[in-house]
Amino acid sequence: MITLMQNNGDQSQAAEDFSRGVYFDGLTNWTSECFDFYDAVATIETDDLEESFEIHNKSRAFGLDDDRIKTIKEHCSMSVGDIVRDSDGNHHMVCRIGFEKI
Repeated sequence: MITLMQNNGDQSQAAEDFSRGVYFDGLTNWTSECFDFYDAVATIETDDLEESFEIHNKSRAFGLDDDRIKTIKEHCSMSVGDIVRDSDGNHHMVCRIGFEKI
């Protein structure tokens, strides 16, 4: 099971700087405090990161209900800067190409 974590709406300068940095520099400036900017928003019934991206974004793009996605709170499509947590508790950031383990 994959848990999708997205920006929790923090509008602080630190959150803005972090988001901008992630988009351009990936995890270069990551610290454990950065988890404070995220909330769990959905679970996706797969253990494969790439498949979770495909399942989630096909559902969001085409407005399809997919029983493999369980909504925790309102969320948007999976994109750069989002975090996915796998069933072993490992965290990965969605990057411009693929995922990078945190």
